Amino acid sequence: MGLKGFSRALAVLIALGVTAPGNAPLHAAPAGTASLTIVVENLRSPDGFLHVAIWDTPDGFGNGDLSVAGTALPAADGSLRIVFDNLPPGRYAIAAYHDENGNGKFDRTAIGLPAEGLGFSNDAWLTLLGAPSFEQAAIELDGAAAETVITLRY
Repeated sequence: MGLKGFSRALAVLIALGVTAPGNAPLHAAPAGTASLTIVVENLRSPDGFLHVAIWDTPDGFGNGDLSVAGTALPAADGSLRIVFDNLPPGRYAIAAYHDENGNGKFDRTAIGLPAEGLGFSNDAWLTLLGAPSFEQAAIELDGAAAETVITLRY
């Protein structure tokens, strides 16, 4: 993984650690919004917290200040279902990680690989260049209620 790719991956992981608590969007959504249910699967323990962040632009993907919604909630064994209401129709990329030790950060191994569960929407995954792109992780929200699944990998 090159320095640029590593920096992008690190930015995504850091952004997940600074998401807003609760399930409310970080800014008001216009009329004609929908709810997005995110099912996060493969949590290996109820220890720590699950962090989830949602972005609506490629330029903002990975920047916590530009996420349109986010939450951190107690982990569970198996899966968790999170509902985000009042999202306008559009394309979204989602990232989640299991802060299993509850230290408030995404831990990595000595060589920089994920040491805690990590997942992206659309089953996107890390590449040799770093975090997946917005386009690789993007899902479409068309104005109706939608559901997507993120499977964490450890």
